[in-house]
Amino acid sequence: MSLTLHFEYPNQTSDRRPYEHFVKAALAPTLAEDTTATHVIFSGNFDRSVNDRLASPDRAFRSTHRAGAGLTVAKTMKSPRGVNCSDIIVNRPLLTPDLTRVRVGGMSGSAPRFLAHEFLHAGIRRRGEPSTPGDTDRTFWSTRAWRTLDEHRVERALCRTWPQDVDYIGDYADFGTDFVRGLRETRGDVAQHVLGRFPSLCEKLAYAFAAAGVTDPVAAAHRLPRPSALRRDGLVPVAVAESLLAAPDALTPAPAEELVAHADRIRCALQSWLRDLGYTVEMFDEGMVGVFSV
Repeated sequence: MSLTLHFEYPNQTSDRRPYEHFVKAALAPTLAEDTTATHVIFSGNFDRSVNDRLASPDRAFRSTHRAGAGLTVAKTMKSPRGVNCSDIIVNRPLLTPDLTRVRVGGMSGSAPRFLAHEFLHAGIRRRGEPSTPGDTDRTFWSTRAWRTLDEHRVERALCRTWPQDVDYIGDYADFGTDFVRGLRETRGDVAQHVLGRFPSLCEKLAYAFAAAGVTDPVAAAHRLPRPSALRRDGLVPVAVAESLLAAPDALTPAPAEELVAHADRIRCALQSWLRDLGYTVEMFDEGMVGVFSV
């Protein structure tokens, strides 16, 4: 196997062969022909390994950094080895001893599938396609749009060959209901609630539409659970489905200008969605963010 494996904290393991088999199983559905641009790092201290590679030392990463997102299983990062190279950091303590499953709280999922998801992120970078906003366009909304697009492209490609074994649709429904309940009941800082949880809501929606397994946006929306709370509060957003499902999946190469156009449409759809839920996020000078009811 040409792909390079590393171990950190501790920096060695008694037997590398199970990890090599694990990685091969994850590579199979990603159609990766060139793996030389990707390194996989199995870390016993995930947060430390991620922070070691952050360009800004003051940006302390924590694996539970986003409300409702749960622990991070793995993370694909830019590598100093080259502009299109990636380092995939795997949160080793979350793997079962036989490396087949990930267990986080009450959730259990296929460990190779989680890694396959990261290989698809690395594939996007290897092709040189954008997956984040430019340095001069890192606003709340552009960041949300690119993150939602990137996660949806990857998960939709993976769902074609490897059906998910985590209930992404149910996870979205539960989280969405809690999100709206929080909007209604929060007596304190509504801005903190929106800014802290809306990013996770967007990502969970991206996963849910991918797991729906259809390309028609109306059909995809109908596959999401529709309890009265979701219908009443607009948490089955067809416009977001339209903008996501129009984009190519992660196994389909796309020119940068096409992806930029998709991200822009997703940004507008997400803004309209939050507005329908009763709030808007505005950007001000020097990066200040404000949340307002509408």
